[in-house]
Amino acid sequence: MKYFVSKKQQKRLLKTLGMAVLIMNFAGCGYVATNPSHLNDTSTNAFGYKIGHDDPQRPDFDLGAGEYGSSPQQAKMVSYKTLFQFGLMLPTTSTSFGRDAVRHLQHYFENTGTELDIDVNRLINESNAARIRYEQEVAEAKRFVESLEPGTYEITAINMNGTQITHEDNKNWSFAVGSYYSWGQANYVTVEVTSSKRRFHIDFIYKLFDAYNWARGDEPLMNLPFFPEKITSTFMGEFHREGLAREYLMNGVLQTSLDWEKDI
Repeated sequence: MKYFVSKKQQKRLLKTLGMAVLIMNFAGCGYVATNPSHLNDTSTNAFGYKIGHDDPQRPDFDLGAGEYGSSPQQAKMVSYKTLFQFGLMLPTTSTSFGRDAVRHLQHYFENTGTELDIDVNRLINESNAARIRYEQEVAEAKRFVESLEPGTYEITAINMNGTQITHEDNKNWSFAVGSYYSWGQANYVTVEVTSSKRRFHIDFIYKLFDAYNWARGDEPLMNLPFFPEKITSTFMGEFHREGLAREYLMNGVLQTSLDWEKDI
């Protein structure tokens, strides 16, 4: 039997969505390592960097919602998608939860599966956790470069490092990304020595990525009055399984030049 949301129910729900549709634990749909502790393992090197240019190996992430389009579409899920999309268009939603939180969920419902760029510069300026992780990566790269003999090099991080952004830190980025992995590289590094100084230069490239997906789970993510379903990760992932929305990868790159010197 087909299921439709009544006009009266739609009106009530849209009002609620305007303030509450993003009170989901978007951090729970981020990229999750099987064993995050290994990300900081630099035991193969006294530093977290090495000579080279290849990206570190990406850790395995959770399977998300499962196979795209593997379930038949239900009329009620089509109606729910429409309601969510209307709620995301309301100005109060972006004001309350942040433009990136709205943008990322909108992209999910756009159903393209294409990768989404993250504004890394704005991320590290708005989130304390993201800023600290970036500063740690820069410091590690500089420490490694300072150990090198005079010359020109390419360097890359040995491992990726995970970062979690909480609601207390920054609500917008916590909803939009939650957790992510990042690492550093440089395609051009120079070490020069004069009679009194050691001079260093790095064309530093900071990269990050995350998967926007919905692992199965029955823990309620939010409470929407008048909504006929319990909203869980499993429920949100059903849009993906029915081909009404699509999980995707997020990537970001920040490039900067680093110059410093040390007395001999």
